[in-house]
Amino acid sequence: MMGQFYLRLEAVNLDDFIYDTKDLSTIRGGGLLLLKSVDWVVNKIDSIQIKPLMTGASAGLYTFEVEDSDQAEQVPKLVLEYLTSHPQLKHATFVADVHPAQGKDKFSLDYEALLAKNRWLQMQSPAISVPAQNESISVEACAIDGVRPGTVKSHNPKNEINWVSQSVFSRRAYGRDQKQAFYQEQSGKSLTKPFTHDLEELTNDPGQENLHHKMAVIYLDGNKFGKLKKGRNSEMNRQCEFDAQLKTYRQTMLGNLLDRIAGDTAWKTSSGSYRLETLLWGGDEILWVVPAWKAWETLYFFFDESRKWSFMETKQLHHAGGVVFCHHNAPIHRITTLARDLGELAKEKDRERSLFAYEVLESFDHIGRDLVNYRRERCPQPINPHDEPDQRTLILAGDDMPQILATAKQLKEKLPRRKLYAMVDHLLEKTQPGGEINARSTKRQKLEKDLYSNLDDQASKALAELTPKLGGNDAQWLHLSVLWDYLV
Repeated sequence: MMGQFYLRLEAVNLDDFIYDTKDLSTIRGGGLLLLKSVDWVVNKIDSIQIKPLMTGASAGLYTFEVEDSDQAEQVPKLVLEYLTSHPQLKHATFVADVHPAQGKDKFSLDYEALLAKNRWLQMQSPAISVPAQNESISVEACAIDGVRPGTVKSHNPKNEINWVSQSVFSRRAYGRDQKQAFYQEQSGKSLTKPFTHDLEELTNDPGQENLHHKMAVIYLDGNKFGKLKKGRNSEMNRQCEFDAQLKTYRQTMLGNLLDRIAGDTAWKTSSGSYRLETLLWGGDEILWVVPAWKAWETLYFFFDESRKWSFMETKQLHHAGGVVFCHHNAPIHRITTLARDLGELAKEKDRERSLFAYEVLESFDHIGRDLVNYRRERCPQPINPHDEPDQRTLILAGDDMPQILATAKQLKEKLPRRKLYAMVDHLLEKTQPGGEINARSTKRQKLEKDLYSNLDDQASKALAELTPKLGGNDAQWLHLSVLWDYLV
């Protein structure tokens, strides 16, 4: 009698396969390889049919039938043998394990058991995949990742010869080859124009003035998607339906975004290349890089599209976002990590709404490891030194973005930037213990009155309506000042 089993496969230690270099093609190639890996293992095991149930950016859940548990235990071994012998995937680290199916009504328990097995294996696996034997003896580290031995001759953008690791060489080649194919496959669109090759090209537009060579890294993650999958029961069908529905939503959204890009010259280079880079796609997460002058539009476009997304009894699926505005040559690994951390701060404020947190790094400010403390110092300081700054005022709502943009355009024509800077300098200055609170309060009221004196009745009314959406009377000035160039 045949028994049903679940197989869960996951790529782990992603920092050493995706984000271990600054090279965009290598990063892209690593992400796309893992996206494909969970599909490639299907039909790779002779005599056993593995059926996919849920597949994401770097993990897959499958079902199969065999005679007994001894035969089932051989399946993850065979899957890992395929992956470790694959010319490109052998440079990643994977874990795979099986668990007997107890019935659809106990699917969540089975899945949690599988997940625990995967985590146990991950804790025992090396952080980086080590090749069994190098193709040649090398005394130099890889010119791109700086860790693995450089064993393959390659050419950099200046056509200079570099020695790179086999891992970097494989990922970079795949990232270059599959860039166009990814968008066509995921959106169903037939694209005639290429995408920019690097971040310098993506951000190059002197006509954008202050935003020339500025980019935005946008991170998006679903709120409580794991809980929504389980719902009020633990049926397997529910989780599989959620996974399929989310993929359909995102494919449609990406197609609509590409249509938008095709019809807007500001999205394209002078040669017609699309200014969009996707570093992560699949599961609950998306990681985009766009020109700084298109960041606000892109983020709101996603929130507006996802407003239509729902699942069963849930009226709307919500996402948290993290956005980093910076120069195109900022260290991409640290920027993507910061964008993720900002997304987590948005989640902490409210998971029942689509919120986002942002940071603007004019030069690469080293925020350090303590992001929370950094943002505490960068939000309006209370007049009373015994009160705590409210960091939640730095987090904005996706639904409010059109009104923020429309009002900001109106205000930018009337507000003197010099006076706005004076207000922000005052807001960020801490009241010293024993300082004169009344004097500080009077100064803040004077600065605010001075700003309002430049506004007519219509602009004042528009700002008053916007104030609660920008975190209140104090935080509104900080947002307007920091986002001045980016609200386009």
